[in-house]
Amino acid sequence: MLTPPRVPHVGIGSVYIEEVWLAQVQYTLNDSVHALAGALHILDGERDLFAPPIPTEKFILKMADGRQYPFVPASGNPVVGAYTFSTPPLAM
Repeated sequence: MLTPPRVPHVGIGSVYIEEVWLAQVQYTLNDSVHALAGALHILDGERDLFAPPIPTEKFILKMADGRQYPFVPASGNPVVGAYTFSTPPLAM
């Protein structure tokens, strides 16, 4: 039996480092059972997630509905503020 394709979830949220607001973003989530991944575009705030003003290994994406997820930028362009991201790797 074929599984129907998942529809990406698109919305507006904020990026935080710990409790410090960094940027407002538009995000697209492609979730699966095991991981969260997607893309985001910076609308306002810090554009360079590869060299943020507060050094970090992990960011928090807070959605308008209150859900929040840790993530790390995987690839992107700091000049235009567009990134792909995934959940941080689990510590072994």
